[in-house]
Parts: sequence; structure tokens; C-alpha cells
Amino acid sequence: MSETCPQVLDTLCRSAAHADALSPEEVFAPLALCASAPAAAPPALLSLGGWLRRSHHAVRTLVDGGGLLVLVLALLGGEGGEGGEGGEALRAAAAAVTVSLVADPIHGAVVSDSFCAMLTQGFRAALEGAPDGIVAVADAEHTSGGRTWNAGARDELRGVLAQAVGSLLPGAAAGSPQLGEAPSAAAVQLAAEQVEGVWERIEAEGRERRNSR
Repeated sequence: MSETCPQVLDTLCRSAAHADALSPEEVFAPLALCASAPAAAPPALLSLGGWLRRSHHAVRTLVDGGGLLVLVLALLGGEGGEGGEGGEALRAAAAAVTVSLVADPIHGAVVSDSFCAMLTQGFRAALEGAPDGIVAVADAEHTSGGRTWNAGARDELRGVLAQAVGSLLPGAAAGSPQLGEAPSAAAVQLAAEQVEGVWERIEAEGRERRNSR
């Protein structure tokens, strides 16, 4: 279905059979808009959420392709916790897609674990609730699982995620409205390692501060 226009694709994917037939390129096209055209991304993301609720295959495609990295970056918004170029609508839509992923009966537990591994365990309960609850946790300071979530951690993670998403979706990051191909396994692995390195640095800096007292 890779040549199908978005409006027709959205109509077709009201059927679980059509949602299961989505190509990786079609699954990632709404995510690419987060980088190439953030203001246009929210309705596309909401459509994606509907496809994901009808297809375990689409959920697996998004997760294996590093789509969670794109969603987390959109969820974090701009500097200082503001909505960024896509506004609060983009943050809310990214949270709604995340809720759809976590609700999947086959892959949802893995999604929840992966999301909390990127951020903190303090997000876990919110992932099973309403999208605005996820946004609220992202905006609030908390400590969970040995990690402190605050403005500094958000800003550092946002910067690394922006680089990681640029490597996952190079065409979108360059301003192209179309995604030429789904991310490669190597690009996904590299991006995940970059995000993991954020918390390693934050934890190392925290140990240094404690030891210097």
C-alpha cells in the first residue's frame, strides 16, 4: 500500500486486515512529519494511533524501527518544557500514540519497559492512563528508580534524541515531507545507545558531585 494517499490509507486502515498490511514506510510516514512538518503532524499521529490499535504487526514495526525515540522527542516539546514548533497538540498526539502502543496486548509490556528505560520508572503508571497524564509527568520533577527527572535531564535527553532521530529519519530531518525508507536496524541500535549514554553521564556527574562534598 506504499503508493496510497494518506486520506485513503486512513480509511482503509479502519480494517484490521489493511492495518496489518501496512509497510514500514507507511507506519513511519506520520512519525517523519514530527521532524519535517511538526505543525501538520498531530492529525497524522492520531491516525497512526488508530492503525496501531488494530494491528499488532504495525506496533511491532514501529517499535523495532525506533519509533519510540521519535515519539519521546515529540512528547518532550521545546526548551523549557514548552510545546516547541508543533505546539502542545504535537505533544498530546505523541502521548496518545504511546498509549495506543502500551495498550497492545502482545507488545504493550515491551513498549512500557522500553519507554521507562529511556526516561524513568515514574512514567509507568501514566502510560496506562490518559495521554494528558503522560504529558503531566514529563513536565513535573520527580525521582524514580535512582533517576532524577528535572529540566536539566529533559534538556540533555532532548538534545541527544534530536540527533538520534536525525540519524533515523535523515530525509525528514532535512525537511522532506516524505520518508524514503524505514530506519535500519543499525541506525536504531546506535540511537538507543546514544540515549542510554545520557543517563550514564548524568549518573556519573551525580557521583562526582557526591564524592566531592
